[in-house]
Amino acid sequence: MRLHKTELTTMISKFLNAKHWQIFLLIFIIPGILYAILMFNLFSEALKPKQIGLEAFELFFNLFPVVIIFYSFILYGWYWSVVKGLTPKINSAIRPQLKWFNLSLLFPAIYTTVLAILIGFIFPSIVGFAATSLSIILILIPIHFLAIAGIFYCMYVVAKVIKMAELQREVNFGDFIGEFACIWILPIGIWFLQPKINELYNHASQ
Repeated sequence: MRLHKTELTTMISKFLNAKHWQIFLLIFIIPGILYAILMFNLFSEALKPKQIGLEAFELFFNLFPVVIIFYSFILYGWYWSVVKGLTPKINSAIRPQLKWFNLSLLFPAIYTTVLAILIGFIFPSIVGFAATSLSIILILIPIHFLAIAGIFYCMYVVAKVIKMAELQREVNFGDFIGEFACIWILPIGIWFLQPKINELYNHASQ
């Protein structure tokens, strides 16, 4: 279902007005807890004095994609919201074009979703996994590296937009290497970046 402009604006506002601890909770704590629960259930079954049941194995691979998609939706949504929300705050004469950013964000988002579906519906089947794993891996390797390249480009653009909104001038990588590093180590960096994003979004001049 296609989101309306008002819904997208609301999503951007929620992300950019959120506190650092709220973003940290959504991106890292909630997915981490869900993953820990799945792993605990899987290993607890494996440690029982019997062979691990297929139910626990299938439960892990059926629910793990949900964790992946939830994490990716929040992370990519934050990337997108920062860029879309702060770009209008940059002077129109130097405002960056976002065509490549949109493509670079869309590609890993689609890849992550497809990979999650493969994990959830093919890998739980031992026969299916054995029959398709090698061919799938060979296909996914180049796609995976393209997705990683897209994510790094998105991180680059997010960091650049934050700095341009702050300085209101053209910037080079040396100017926003600190912001880029914070995005790269986001579990730590979000505590420094999000307060700045809050301020820029609410107080920077149009």
